[in-house]
Amino acid sequence: MSAPNTPPDLTASGSPATIIEFLYYAVNSILFYRGVYESEDFRAVNKYEQDLVLVRDGEVTQFLDRFFKQVEGSTRMA
Repeated sequence: MSAPNTPPDLTASGSPATIIEFLYYAVNSILFYRGVYESEDFRAVNKYEQDLVLVRDGEVTQFLDRFFKQVEGSTRMA
């Protein structure tokens, strides 16, 4: 009898801080391109030789900062 087909563990190379920073910009881009907030609510930044957007709303920024700090803390425990 063969073992059940289990998917491999998900891994990502790079430091957790770099991956989390990438995800932070990705979430901001999703909010922008999906029209969750008006385009005026974003500011343009140049990062990784790319033009990216960051939300200006302080409450959203605080939420994302808290969320990603929790994620970063979880990656240290793993």
